[in-house]
Amino acid sequence: MKASRLGRAFLTVSGLTGVSRILGFLRDILLAAVLGDGRVADAWHAAFTLPNVFRRTFAEGAMQAAFVPLLRGKLETEGEEAAKRFGRQAFTALLLVLTPLSIALILAMPWLVDLMTRFEPGSDRFELAVIFGRIMFPYLMLMTIMAYVGSILNTLDRFGPMALAPSMLNLILVALLSWLYISPWMPGHVLSWGVLAAGFAQIAVVWWPARAMGWAPALAVPKGVGPFFMKMLNGIVANGGLQISALIVLNLATTVEGDYTRLQYANRLYQLPLGLIGIALGTVLIASLSRLIERDERTAARAQINRALEISLLLSIPVTLACLFQADFLMAGLFQVGNFGAEPSAGAALALIGYAIGIPAAVGQKVLQPAFFARQDTRSPMYHSLAAVGIAVLASYLLYPSLGIMGLAVAASLSSWFGFVTLGVHTGMLGYFAPDRRLVIRLLPITLAAGVMVLGLTGGQILIGDMTEWRFAWRFPATFSLVLLSIGIYFALAFLFGAFNRADLQFLRKQT
Repeated sequence: MKASRLGRAFLTVSGLTGVSRILGFLRDILLAAVLGDGRVADAWHAAFTLPNVFRRTFAEGAMQAAFVPLLRGKLETEGEEAAKRFGRQAFTALLLVLTPLSIALILAMPWLVDLMTRFEPGSDRFELAVIFGRIMFPYLMLMTIMAYVGSILNTLDRFGPMALAPSMLNLILVALLSWLYISPWMPGHVLSWGVLAAGFAQIAVVWWPARAMGWAPALAVPKGVGPFFMKMLNGIVANGGLQISALIVLNLATTVEGDYTRLQYANRLYQLPLGLIGIALGTVLIASLSRLIERDERTAARAQINRALEISLLLSIPVTLACLFQADFLMAGLFQVGNFGAEPSAGAALALIGYAIGIPAAVGQKVLQPAFFARQDTRSPMYHSLAAVGIAVLASYLLYPSLGIMGLAVAASLSSWFGFVTLGVHTGMLGYFAPDRRLVIRLLPITLAAGVMVLGLTGGQILIGDMTEWRFAWRFPATFSLVLLSIGIYFALAFLFGAFNRADLQFLRKQT
């Protein structure tokens, strides 16, 4: 994929992911209003963690890391029919493994909830989490099918449908929450069934384009899929480092009622740049770097990774500074509504500060990992990820007693920085990464523009005054308007200071 096509593909994936993230914000605002931070909220968020973790590690990571390079290799060396045959065999093998596993875990849900959380067995939180978990758990199988079909489309450079699919989950939950806000009848149960329904909707989004292209899933005798499963297993661990840490965080944060729910709303803001920037760039880079590395074009590969890191810094540094210095303002303006009052909002703001420290590193990891996946090497990132998880576990247990949920967020950030640094060193040793002069020079104007943006955001708050007593119907649009204004200021200053120029804009727009 040429540089201009890389930019166009990134904008497609990032833009559609942005739509999903915006809908996710609306979903979480309504969740906060309807569920608050009590026992039902804790139980629902805990039960939803499993399919959500699986989606992030599998749909956004392991399937693409293992399946896309192998399928692309089949296409280029053996032709379309051989690639389709391999795809059918891999799909059948996945179903044969995951169907009995899913059934077994549904039956073992009480044990799973007991393992994942610190809910007291027999308590309302525990029993509700078991019920919600059993309703939602089949979503894992649905996401397996969606990830498989979406990976085929990504291999064929059709990135849009898979990037659009997550919006179906948020659309359905927003619709249900809007109804529950008026008539709050068994909200946890209704939302759990909504998650399951969304799984079928997400499959439909990717299934029809694949069918139109002649790549709809089908069954076949699974032969020769051993390498695929080994690479996928490595990819699950490599891409799932943050998610494994999330399960550990779940176990600790469920000690105190309300803590885990507050952490989830802080995590929503943290995940925004990770999805818009890191995952979007990683998705596009896997397909692009596969070609360059196969041809041993190391100079072009290094240039592409540098430009991807440049984009990631341009977009993640202002988010980092805003979350560090304006956490209270952001959490109160976006989530303090209904049953989610000032106290839980302040607690979530502390967690957001902890997460903000690691945003550039978490995004950077997603940019560096494709250099390994493109070489069909899923083992090396797995080792880096395991080491980073070890850092996260140790830091979580050390920091939680004194800092509470903020300590858990800081532990995640420390883990991200460890993973980013070690991945960067390893990628450099392979000859695929070395920060070039342009990347280093542009770091200063990016940071300077982001700093001025935060000052402008602070000034806007001073002019408006204290908004915490405003009704949410006024506070949310005021907050959103200030954020949009700050974004405009940032990009204007970034352009003025030389963080990017017209040639960069043409690079992103051009289609060759």
